[in-house]
Amino acid sequence: MLDADGTVLYHDSPDSFLDSLAGESFADRVLESPESSGAFVDMVSGVRSLVLHVADGDLFFIRVFPYEVIMADLQEMRLVAVFSVVGVLAFGMVVAFVVSRRLYQPIDKLSKALGVSQTGNPALQGQDELGQLSMAIESMVERTLTMEEVDRARSDLLSREVLKEFIQGETLGFAGPRELFDEFRIPFDPDAGFRLVSFRQRPGLTGCDTEILSGSMELRQELCCIQVDNVQVYILQKGSAELENELLHDLQGKVSGVLALSGPVAEAAELPGIFLALRDQLRFGFMHKCGEVLYLQQQGQQETASEYPTELEKQMIHHLRSGDSLAAEETLHDFIESLSVLRYDIFRFSLRRLYVSVQLLGRELSTAADLDGRDDLDRGLGELPPEPETMEEIITPFRNLFYRICTGVSENRAARNRELSDSVELLVRQDFADPNLSIQSIADQLGFSTSYVSRVFKDATGTSVADAISEFRLEMAKRLLLEDDSPAREIAQRVGLVNENYFYTLFRKKVGCTPAVYRRGKLQNPAQERNAGF
Repeated sequence: MLDADGTVLYHDSPDSFLDSLAGESFADRVLESPESSGAFVDMVSGVRSLVLHVADGDLFFIRVFPYEVIMADLQEMRLVAVFSVVGVLAFGMVVAFVVSRRLYQPIDKLSKALGVSQTGNPALQGQDELGQLSMAIESMVERTLTMEEVDRARSDLLSREVLKEFIQGETLGFAGPRELFDEFRIPFDPDAGFRLVSFRQRPGLTGCDTEILSGSMELRQELCCIQVDNVQVYILQKGSAELENELLHDLQGKVSGVLALSGPVAEAAELPGIFLALRDQLRFGFMHKCGEVLYLQQQGQQETASEYPTELEKQMIHHLRSGDSLAAEETLHDFIESLSVLRYDIFRFSLRRLYVSVQLLGRELSTAADLDGRDDLDRGLGELPPEPETMEEIITPFRNLFYRICTGVSENRAARNRELSDSVELLVRQDFADPNLSIQSIADQLGFSTSYVSRVFKDATGTSVADAISEFRLEMAKRLLLEDDSPAREIAQRVGLVNENYFYTLFRKKVGCTPAVYRRGKLQNPAQERNAGF
């Protein structure tokens, strides 16, 4: 018994108590195994051994049997079972012959020889000698069948564990599938065709789930169910095409997610590669509808290498710099679609690379704008799941980053626009008396284009720069009309409106009366006077 650190908590030998097995191949495989129980073949103390293990929380119970001894026991049990059956049959024939010749006297002798007695055995009470003898023989046959069943169960468990290792690429030191299949009595012909049907295991279940099958007895007998991590695989051989259709019909509607089918597989040597491709297809199940069937032969083998979609990343970064999170998310969908033809490990790496690029952009923009929240961007607002069940599980962490970045960009842009708008207003106040004051002169002084200044000022104040200049000049003209008795045309020049007719027209349009009437009315009604201001 080991703890999670590989320390021996109990051992048949007291000398091994508290020894550390960390670093031993077989101990590391047990500690790192994601399954609660299992078996495998490995070297233990220089001896090839069968290792059985069961996990209970942080405790790992391990039983090691010398491989050669196990195989010798199996052979011995097989011989014992065969000779027992042959012996029983021979014995029965002898009994039948003796009974037909000697009747009761031989039966009595045979009963005594077998130790058949009613005493202490209620099942034999009331039986005649022939009945007692018959029950004794039946008991012997039952004991023989029980031994065969135990032998068969152990052999079946071992062959399944070996097949599980094989489809993951482990040959256990054998030269090829033929030798491996023969040694462990795996019930398949390695040179005949195969078909694989796989799906993601339902949450909360462990082991191979055969309870969901309701197909024919032939289907149950001809398939082998293997579970690797959270992937369940049915392996078919005899009558593969028909049984595959029956199995597929039986599974649809009973499993969550998608089903992945291998199609014809020529020989056992191809199974590990096919299994890896099917597992990758299942990992991409989030891109398909629940219950959809994915055929490996239609999609082909996934590419082992491909160029990173740099242009799509650039587009996404451009949208984020512009503060357009919706466009960035649309580009993210295109990015994921372009990666779906790769192996899942490459897909995962590329997605993580993009995630880091977006985080770096967020830190760059936060630093440039001196915004808060850089720690949130460093930590990330949600992590990418290792094997997502839905597209939303991938999109959500990116969406959170997009929102933070675009919010910061929007706030930064708003601050810059307010600053630019304030600069325009300041120049209008300072230079309103200059007849050449215009949006062009203001843009030149600020170092921006007229269109940019006009758009920003309009967004910030709701009015154009030209209207703001005219409004401020009129306000100053109204103030001067009340402060001194200078002629209106002189006041017009003092506020930058050198065209007298334009000044009168603009004043009448905006104020509703001529400058003279405005002066007269305000002076006669001081209570109506208002302070001019921008």
